Amino acid sequence: MTNFDVKAILHSELAVYFVAMYFLATYIWVDGTGENLREKTRTLENDPGAPENYPRWSFDGSSTYQALKGEDSDMILKPAAVYPDPFFGGNHKLVLCEVLDPHEKPAKTNHRAKCKEVMDKIDHTNPWFGMEQEYLFLDRDGHPLGWPKFGFPKPQGPYYCAVGGDRIFGREIVNTHYRASIYAGLAIFGINSEVTPGQWEYQLGQCRGIEMGDQMWMSRYLLHRVAEQFGVTVTFHPKPAAMPKLEATHKECIRVYDPHDGEDNKHRYTSRIPAAVYPDPFFGGNHKLVLCEVLDPHEKPAKTNHRAKCKEVMDKIDHTNPWFGMEQEYLFLDRDGHPLGWPKFGFPKPQGPYYCAVGGDRIFGREIVNTHYRASIYAGLAIFGINSEVTPGQWEYQLGQCRGIEMGDQMWMSRYLLHRVAEQFGVTVTFHPKPAITKGNWNGAGCRCNFSTEEMRGEGGTAAIEAAMPKLEATHKECIRVYDPYDGEDKKHR
Repeated sequence: MTNFDVKAILHSELAVYFVAMYFLATYIWVDGTGENLREKTRTLENDPGAPENYPRWSFDGSSTYQALKGEDSDMILKPAAVYPDPFFGGNHKLVLCEVLDPHEKPAKTNHRAKCKEVMDKIDHTNPWFGMEQEYLFLDRDGHPLGWPKFGFPKPQGPYYCAVGGDRIFGREIVNTHYRASIYAGLAIFGINSEVTPGQWEYQLGQCRGIEMGDQMWMSRYLLHRVAEQFGVTVTFHPKPAAMPKLEATHKECIRVYDPHDGEDNKHRYTSRIPAAVYPDPFFGGNHKLVLCEVLDPHEKPAKTNHRAKCKEVMDKIDHTNPWFGMEQEYLFLDRDGHPLGWPKFGFPKPQGPYYCAVGGDRIFGREIVNTHYRASIYAGLAIFGINSEVTPGQWEYQLGQCRGIEMGDQMWMSRYLLHRVAEQFGVTVTFHPKPAITKGNWNGAGCRCNFSTEEMRGEGGTAAIEAAMPKLEATHKECIRVYDPYDGEDKKHR
């Protein structure tokens, strides 16, 4: 073996060596169901290059619903498109194939052949396509990922484009599929969670002509393969519609395309304006996280877009050089909504031993906290401290100093990072001041803000602080209503 040029491919902690003189080609095709995919791999002496240079291959169509009883079951695989293989890596390839019958005619479920004819006829129009593919993850029992085993999840609303361990299920699979698609050279340009727990979407395009269908099938193959490795399955819910005149059947089309009578499609009419950019600690490299403002269809700030108004205020007082710092408290919950580290029945020992503590009977979730700390530093946030708080499973981090609107941006990004990290550990995060189970003598959680102007920080700054206090007091209730999305009710809990 040492006489050959070899490359070690690590998978599941097992080192497998490939001899570089060989070339692996995995042939992929659509079976007789018209929606399921099949594959098998062969060894070639070298890379043939273009699809037409790959050798044809055969398979037993009686085992793939593609040959009727009594017929010749030898079906033919005709290579149609070739992609880099993200699983074997190296120079190995995935080969998408058309299926031909024993007479070398397109099989009944070979819709690519007819599509190719149409695309060739309209090639002079330079047709471009884009696709949005929705799908749902199922566990090995056929149960939707993230759904309770008995009953149904909470109603739609919190899951679309969400973060958090109680809302997101399967992100690690989705991100791996994203990377595999990029490796394979697919024109994937986005991913997001959808309106149902365990449901996701990815977007493909722009693709020219027949390339769109080829990339769609290859992207589905990659998704199935990745999901295999995580022990889950994928189901697609295609909603085809014949639309000879788009305008005349627009509403009907949307009702078929969107299982919620167009409500999902309304989300797509909402604009998102990039507001701040940070390095991405999850994808790493040169990838970025982009914090956005949300605008309504009329390009006005959405009702919950408080950043737009805050930015106006910060611009007005920019000459004062305002600095801010924040202390964010939060509580970890397990997947059942139970505080991390609390006994399942009853309450933990009274407050006292948990604040800034060490020890397995006092500290719960430190590995999550430390990972969040590292992720925040990687993203360039001004995080400058962490500590455990007075309740088991409760923690705090500190952000600052930040100037003006940057404080709010960093606060929201730090919360996003915390939710994302917690997802990976199978827990959720709540910023609620008093989760139901913790009511009583347990201290609540909050986000405290520290503020100063250049005058306050300078010599004789105490006088400036004292002058500001009655002004702040006069608008205290209004301030709390803005600070607290529940008109001050959260603050009362604390």
